[in-house]
Amino acid sequence: MRDEFLKKLRDALEEVDYSDIDETIAYFNEMISDKIEEGYSEEEVINGLGNTEDIANILSKDDTKEENHEPRIPEPPRIPEPKEVEIDDDREMIVQELDLDYVKKIKIENVSYHFEVCGHEGHEAILKYQKDADSYFDVKQKGSKIFIEYESRGFGRFFNKKGDRSLKAMLYLPNSWEEKFSYESASGTLYLHDKDFSELKIETAAGKAEIVNVKANELKGELAAGMMECDDLSVKMLDFEMAAGKCRFNGLRADYIDLEMAAGTCIMDIIGNKNDYYVKVEKIFNTVEYNEHNKNGKYLKAEMCAGTFDYHFHE
Repeated sequence: MRDEFLKKLRDALEEVDYSDIDETIAYFNEMISDKIEEGYSEEEVINGLGNTEDIANILSKDDTKEENHEPRIPEPPRIPEPKEVEIDDDREMIVQELDLDYVKKIKIENVSYHFEVCGHEGHEAILKYQKDADSYFDVKQKGSKIFIEYESRGFGRFFNKKGDRSLKAMLYLPNSWEEKFSYESASGTLYLHDKDFSELKIETAAGKAEIVNVKANELKGELAAGMMECDDLSVKMLDFEMAAGKCRFNGLRADYIDLEMAAGTCIMDIIGNKNDYYVKVEKIFNTVEYNEHNKNGKYLKAEMCAGTFDYHFHE
């Protein structure tokens, strides 16, 4: 697509008898590469540049053809920058205006209350922040823009203090949005269900995470204490670390499982045939179980200092 665009631009510049064709082609080629490195697709960049004939006409009007004169190359139409949306206590759940078409990652951090995330069939991204029936924020989307509406039917907003675990936030994402999602919690509770992601990262110090019917290419989890419960989780790679606490995976589908435990309890109900996995479970310097079968190239590795790791396979 890039080669076709540059060829059309060269032909258009020759048509208007432009003087610095090679320099201009090199500029646009480098600019496209820079945008791709920033996270855009080649198609997004090319579409953002517009019509090659229009570019050539703009350049030809400014072409003085004087010796040693560098032509003025206009800036291409602005492409919205990819954004990482951060939601934290200090900003009271208020997100800035954004374009979901270019959001590659949503990050929620410093959470000490209940937070629910799920998918829905519509095209809007909706965020609700609620203490009680008297006060909430409602975030809706029109087209590609998200805006915030605040509604209050009482004095509830003056009692929405940080750290109040009665606070509850609900984020509903369109099913078509399947980018990266990151969650960091101090002591809150995450309910994550009925959603697909390209990458999922969950860290909690002493909170709780409940995950139901979720798919992701990769899940990275860190549990200092607290609890994580997963039902019907399907991932290609599960990379999980826990210092203490309790973790349960019920109905886990994963091609690659890497578990590191300092203490605590981890229970895994894995859907699949054990003989399809290379299994190695080590406790301190003692190998508890070793299984070299890996007919389908799947992998289960667990390193334990203390605690309990119980797992089983079933079809």
